[in-house]
Amino acid sequence: MSDESYHKLAKVLDSLPNGFPSTESGVEIRLLKKIFQPDEAEIFCDLKLKFETAKKIAKRTGRPLEGLEEKLTSMWDKGQLFGVQLGDTKLFRIVPWAFGIYEFQLPFMDREMAEMCEEFMKVYGRQFFDKTPQLMRVIPIEKEIPARHEALNYEKVSSIIENGLSFQLMDCICKKEKSLLDQRCGKPMDICMGIAPVPDLFDNSRTGRVISKEEAYGILKKAEEAGLLHLIKKLRHGAYGVEIELYDAVPKGYVIFYSLLSGEEAVVSEFASKLNIQKLGNRLEVAHA
Repeated sequence: MSDESYHKLAKVLDSLPNGFPSTESGVEIRLLKKIFQPDEAEIFCDLKLKFETAKKIAKRTGRPLEGLEEKLTSMWDKGQLFGVQLGDTKLFRIVPWAFGIYEFQLPFMDREMAEMCEEFMKVYGRQFFDKTPQLMRVIPIEKEIPARHEALNYEKVSSIIENGLSFQLMDCICKKEKSLLDQRCGKPMDICMGIAPVPDLFDNSRTGRVISKEEAYGILKKAEEAGLLHLIKKLRHGAYGVEIELYDAVPKGYVIFYSLLSGEEAVVSEFASKLNIQKLGNRLEVAHA
């Protein structure tokens, strides 16, 4: 069977933030074949970084609408793309290899995939850290977290949690990978969080469990006691008409805080109105008292 679909997918991923470099061994193609079927790779290449409904995707790409939402939902279930459900409306978009598809493989990571990821990381890691501007920087963990509801500097971890309305806890994909290779470190496994400024966003999550704001603060304390650092990554990718802000807690765990959606105005407006979020230009912000 031809690998054309996978090479096309690799090229798309390499155009996204953080890249997806080619290797002499071709391990990146083997990884994609492990995760995607050829038709799934083709569908991924038709999607964008902005959220779209199946109906919008069908109209834009010429794909038949019948069965498309079910196929996209299946790809969401497999960690091949990112989806959200707002009532009866499902929205889908592509994500980079990292932070994205790699982390979404948490439920599916086995030793074979772990070995391929380790081999790929030798090339991927070099180009990831060579990119400028730097995508991440250290942010402080505060010794005391105010009990009152107060807007704090966005670089302070407590303000990210305080401004969040839904929270998710996941195992660390990198620690799972190392465990499968018999190289497990002594740091906590359940340390990665997702934070969103909209309620109930993680109710249909495929990779973690919903936690409360209080539990999120507890995870921060747990991370600090384990000697883990927290970094912030701000990303702008104008080629796809989308700007995203991501807050990451590392090593290799991450906190995601989507504060900007742009592109399809109708989708953005519907998103804001359904969740009672203030829309300021192309920014969506949760109003706080």
